[in-house]
Amino acid sequence: MFRIMFQALPNAIFCAAVLCAGAALPAMASSFTFSTIDFPGATTTQAAAVNDSGQLVGSYTSGGVTHGYLLSGGVFTTIDFPSSTFTMAEDIDNGGQVVGYYTAGGVNDGFLLSGGVFTTIDFPGSTLTDAIGIDNSGQVTGDYTSSTVDDAFLLSGGTYTTIDVPGSDSTSAEEIDDSGQVVGYYTSGGETHGYLLSGGVFTTIDFPGSTFTRALGINDSGQIAGSYMIGGVTHGFLLSGGIYTTIDFPGSTSTAAHGLDDSGQVAGNYQSGGAGFGFLATPSPEPGALASTIGAFSIIAAWSWRRRRMPGSKRP
Repeated sequence: MFRIMFQALPNAIFCAAVLCAGAALPAMASSFTFSTIDFPGATTTQAAAVNDSGQLVGSYTSGGVTHGYLLSGGVFTTIDFPSSTFTMAEDIDNGGQVVGYYTAGGVNDGFLLSGGVFTTIDFPGSTLTDAIGIDNSGQVTGDYTSSTVDDAFLLSGGTYTTIDVPGSDSTSAEEIDDSGQVVGYYTSGGETHGYLLSGGVFTTIDFPGSTFTRALGINDSGQIAGSYMIGGVTHGFLLSGGIYTTIDFPGSTSTAAHGLDDSGQVAGNYQSGGAGFGFLATPSPEPGALASTIGAFSIIAAWSWRRRRMPGSKRP
């Protein structure tokens, strides 16, 4: 009886330690490590989105002309829609498909770049179409303008569906996750608000105390990235578990967060010294969570050593 009780107590401690370690691992970031994204020779660089493989897309300006780009494995590749005078790359899925928009012959349309082939995306009856987001099943979100409206759309299986926040003057759809949740922003009465569209229900997203909020990215964990303005200064934000965290590139005069991957890495833009750059922000764990994890694994290590020292153990 004594032997059974003796073994049960350490096993309970072991299980508790494992549970503590597991609980600590997904802790929300309290800080970020920032990397600048700067296309060689460009006067301005923007970072729009990052996928789960670390591939990043955005745009840059050089010689007064704006081009899209792909950054993969440390190598920049320019993305230009054929015969266009302006190209923006806005999002990339885990399969490497890229969406964005371009201008050619005075006309602005969206595009999908898949397997090296460009396909135009043009909302029926529109005078302007921007493709902005894509999920891993190929659904595309974006904006369109016609003679009467300025609204957003979802393109799924070749069918266009309008997205329009009730009572809004205009609506933009920026990103879609793999469960079909859409984020974007809308204007109403001269004010700009972010939104989440989930299960057919719109929820407004406003950074506390801000005068302007845009929701620009969402990952499959439901974390949302975007930008807000307070006192005339633009900041980035991450909304995770109902908690807002400001994202400001160190030393910048303004920051905007755009896209994020499923690990919580955030791509965006910042201004510094009158120039514009892209950035990638990698989350760091909360110090308390890291300490809990280290402590839990210390308990596990100590129990493992004790078992090796027990009489009758087959381990050396």
